[in-house]
Amino acid sequence: MRFIFIAVLFFLLLSPLYASNKVYVLVYHTFMGKKIKYDISLQEFQKQLFDLRSHGFSFISFADMKSGKVSGDKNILITIDDGHRTVLDAYYSVLKPLGIKPLLGINTFIIGKKPYVLSWEELQQLAREGCAIASHGYFHLFINDELYTKNYRYFKLEVFESKKILEEKLGITVDTFVYPFGIVTDIGKKALTQAGYTYAFTIKWGSVQLPLKHNTLELPRYMYQNNWNAIANAIIYKNKKHTPAKEPEKILVSTTPPLKGIHQ
Repeated sequence: MRFIFIAVLFFLLLSPLYASNKVYVLVYHTFMGKKIKYDISLQEFQKQLFDLRSHGFSFISFADMKSGKVSGDKNILITIDDGHRTVLDAYYSVLKPLGIKPLLGINTFIIGKKPYVLSWEELQQLAREGCAIASHGYFHLFINDELYTKNYRYFKLEVFESKKILEEKLGITVDTFVYPFGIVTDIGKKALTQAGYTYAFTIKWGSVQLPLKHNTLELPRYMYQNNWNAIANAIIYKNKKHTPAKEPEKILVSTTPPLKGIHQ
């Protein structure tokens, strides 16, 4: 009885510590500085990151998140969807100087086929830099019952082939999927499991509880779409502690040159 009592007491004491470990995942798309819904300028992007840091938040990598070594409730993971070529500008001008390794969600069909998206060589470079890579589908289609029933070949391309292509082109293991349009379905989750994915991201708001044990195929993210005030209210201003940090007057520039032909 004494052993059971001590074990229960020990669990109760540690439970709050584990329960408080969480990560807020943010998702961006393009960094052109245009007045369109999912776009953001490099200056505004950097300002948001410094705003988070000034309120005591730390930036972690997806590897940190999976390892379970992250502690506390003020952690941020940056994710970027689609593979637009301005990811290079965001990484080398803003993220790398701050030591931030983003997770990139890539829909494989378009890579290297349009001037406004990353080439495979550029994506390989970002992977070597330590950026995590996830499948964002093949054509970026809804992973739902309709696609499964009407065009199973495309369904398999979205889930299975996209993973295979990324692994072959980049020489890595891909264990993470980013749902196109954030659409989550039971048939989609079943296929992800069959394909060998362990994690998948939605665009439902909420924090990711650590360690990663439950609902790992429905991990929440806050999607930026010219709505920073709403995101800041949901993440930053829940916590009253404030540690000021000086913001830069201009965009930081990495000392590591990009791949030949890439302009920052």
